[in-house]
Amino acid sequence: MDVHSPEKHLKHVCYHEEVRRAYEYTLAWGFQDVFVKLYPHRQQYTFWDYRAPSSLEANKGWRIDHILATASLAEHCLRVEVDVEPRRAKDSSDHTFLWAEFSV
Repeated sequence: MDVHSPEKHLKHVCYHEEVRRAYEYTLAWGFQDVFVKLYPHRQQYTFWDYRAPSSLEANKGWRIDHILATASLAEHCLRVEVDVEPRRAKDSSDHTFLWAEFSV
């Protein structure tokens, strides 16, 4: 759900098996991805390759930015969003902002 066309990226450094295993290992410490917690079925990316000018419009991206929280803090997550507008700006980064709001 975090990568468009995952079958095409099996050897990519950002999707490599070892990278995915390291992420799963981190989650096993007890952290939760608050985006997935609130939106378990939403496909939303935070990165679109600037070398592919139409990647944003075609929604061919990756969600490579995450907000992880302990289970007790994740329970207080009210909202988590990706702000795509900065990515639309001229000469922008290929990433955009991911943010979360917690009630603590």
